[in-house]
Order: sequence, then structure tokens, then C-alpha cells
Amino acid sequence: MLAVFEVRLLDLLSLYERQQRKIEELTAQIKTGEDSLQQTKQNNQSLNAKYSKLLTAHILTSEEGEVKSARMRLNKLVREVEKCIALLNG
Repeated sequence: MLAVFEVRLLDLLSLYERQQRKIEELTAQIKTGEDSLQQTKQNNQSLNAKYSKLLTAHILTSEEGEVKSARMRLNKLVREVEKCIALLNG
């Protein structure tokens, strides 16, 4: 009976060690994932800041003719949509 107990105890210790190694591996994977996520967040913030600066620069440097042309295109599109709606309702 003592021999059976000893074998089972050794099996239990072996299982414990395997589980500990698995926990350590998973903990390392989590740490790597968290580091990657943090780096991605920082990259995203940097890109958002650059985009905001570029958008501001574009707005400041756009010429009056460019703005007028964009308004005319938008008005044309609105008129076309209104015509389509009128045809559907008519």
C-alpha cells in the first residue's frame, strides 16, 4: 500500500510540475500579447496624431477655388439625389 501511495504521489508531483510549466508558458504568452497590444496602441495614437495634423494642414492650405469646387460637386450630388427621390415618389 505504501508503494502505491508513493507511485501516486510521484504522479501527482509530475502533474504539478507540468502544470507549473504550462502556467509559466501561458504567463509569458500573456506578457508578450500585452506588450504587443501596448505597442499597437502607441502606434495607433501616433498615427491618429499625424492624421489630425495632416488634416489640419490640408484645411489651412486649401485654396478658395478648391473649396468652391468641392461645394459645387456636393451641390450637384445633392441635386441628383433629390431628382432620384422625386422619380421614386412620382
